[in-house]
Amino acid sequence: MSILTAQHRMGVAALLMGASIVLSRFMGLLRDKVISWQFGASGEADMYFAAFVVPDIINYLLAGGYVSITLIPLLASRFQEDSEDAWRFFSTVFWWALCASSLLTGMAFIWAGPLAVWVAPGFDAAQSARLATFLRIILPAQIFFLSGACFSALLFLRRQFTVPALTPLIYNGVIILGG
Repeated sequence: MSILTAQHRMGVAALLMGASIVLSRFMGLLRDKVISWQFGASGEADMYFAAFVVPDIINYLLAGGYVSITLIPLLASRFQEDSEDAWRFFSTVFWWALCASSLLTGMAFIWAGPLAVWVAPGFDAAQSARLATFLRIILPAQIFFLSGACFSALLFLRRQFTVPALTPLIYNGVIILGG
């Protein structure tokens, strides 16, 4: 029997997620400091930051962070009514999200060259070509971010908050270690 009431468990979950977000933001700041220290105010640093513009646009277009928030109440009500229908609903949402993110990522991958010129119009031809390569490296992550948001919704629904709280910390930690 748990000592914590449902309200207390919600508070602990909110505290865990809030602490994770704050820590992730600090790690993001540290990540940017490491990149700045490594490259200084250079074309390489500009290229690094420019390489995230298109993937971020795809993420915003598909509302990656909001998928899990929107999905949770819809799934919760479906699971209360009919578990089999809830899994079909989740499967449909997941596959449409996966297809949309794959399609947009694929299009951006194909047109990385023109997108690089659009994102960083001041770059010369060699820098634009290198930026296009960086874009192609970073773009596929969006597919995993959106898919992960769907699975995070399932974890939140099942009141399992540790893995979703750790994911942004692991993401930033790997970038910092790579830097």
